Amino acid sequence: MKTARFFFALALSLTLLTLGGCGDDESLMEAQSTASAPLFARYVAMGNSITAGYQSGGINTFTQNDSYAVMRQTPAETIHNVAVPGSEVVDVLDNAAGGQFGSNPNALTTVLLGGRTQLEAALDADPTFVSLWTGNNDVLGAALTGDTRLITPPDSFRSRYTRILDALEDSGVQGGMLIGVADVTLVPVLQPGAFYLGLSQDSTAQQALPDNVSVSSSCAPRAEGGRLVSFSYSSNLIARADTVDQAVALDCADDAGTLTEQEVGALTSAVNDYNDFISSQAEERGWAYVNPNDLFR
Repeated sequence: MKTARFFFALALSLTLLTLGGCGDDESLMEAQSTASAPLFARYVAMGNSITAGYQSGGINTFTQNDSYAVMRQTPAETIHNVAVPGSEVVDVLDNAAGGQFGSNPNALTTVLLGGRTQLEAALDADPTFVSLWTGNNDVLGAALTGDTRLITPPDSFRSRYTRILDALEDSGVQGGMLIGVADVTLVPVLQPGAFYLGLSQDSTAQQALPDNVSVSSSCAPRAEGGRLVSFSYSSNLIARADTVDQAVALDCADDAGTLTEQEVGALTSAVNDYNDFISSQAEERGWAYVNPNDLFR
């Protein structure tokens, strides 16, 4: 997971470097040449955990310096990273717990933003260039729990995302980069059930699972693609097996910690809907667009 994040951060950093010096993108270069400040004079990074520098379950000064936003930095630039781990699109607009928009503030929201929203903090910095990578958590909760009711409806997603972009453009920002939503069915927080079934049947990999863990045949591959198991669900099950004497079964028919083929389809459909909208907004506004899912395939 850490390696995947590093290479994605590197790819984004190279994208930012290209935007800063490329002469092929007429819209970005026109903004750079006609404004009083260089394009990257005040760069603001908005988003969630990877943008903020959240790694291995935590965040500190060192991990923040590994964020792709900081990897782009040169001594002449000012970077404002206002991203908050765990935030959804709605949280960029609203930090009130139980507020009218259904936001999801956490302990890091106040620590990193001091009572402001991400959008307010971004506008306070008077940005010349903005990168926005938000929306991953609008589907991640559904993926980890197997509850597709937690997916942010596409209409709500589009409405909130548009409000963010309109506010940024109204501030006079010269340009920006929009990053698409990661397909959560492809990221390492989920593993095919067949992976665990293979471990249980491989005599050379017996140490990978406790002796009292069995894996149901419901985890076998299927023509439709098979079921996915969240890493947190499987790791908690294996940890529990280490503390008890009785048998513990990993059953991919258990909807609480697994994704059925239909649920995978619903998640993929939502991500595609989000990204179609994000890419269209980038094109309409003359901003750059990066599809993170090209790196997962």
